[in-house]
Amino acid sequence: MGESPFRNEENFNCHSQVKIKSMKRFVIIIYTVKGSDQNIKEVMKNIGEWISYFPNSWLVHTSLSPEEIYKRIGTNVAGDRFLILEVNLKDYYGILPNEAWAWLKSRKDEQTHL
Repeated sequence: MGESPFRNEENFNCHSQVKIKSMKRFVIIIYTVKGSDQNIKEVMKNIGEWISYFPNSWLVHTSLSPEEIYKRIGTNVAGDRFLILEVNLKDYYGILPNEAWAWLKSRKDEQTHL
């Protein structure tokens, strides 16, 4: 009986040039900061695809973990508050513009399942 492809050394190479697509997740980021939040907005725009329909909150489709996002924001100012949560879009409901629902639906199947 032949070996499976995972055990065949010809087919297994941990230094392969094949790029594996990172699983994406949805995170919600809610914050209150003292002073300007311009730096946070710039970080949000560069960590993945996002929508923001509420003040100081973003829903981001990203391959980064909540901790990695927080480190990119890089704030430690007294009085700043952050909550970064991975969310599962298995079930959702609300009132948003049609383009927001289309955005969610088009990315829903790409998330890492919790």
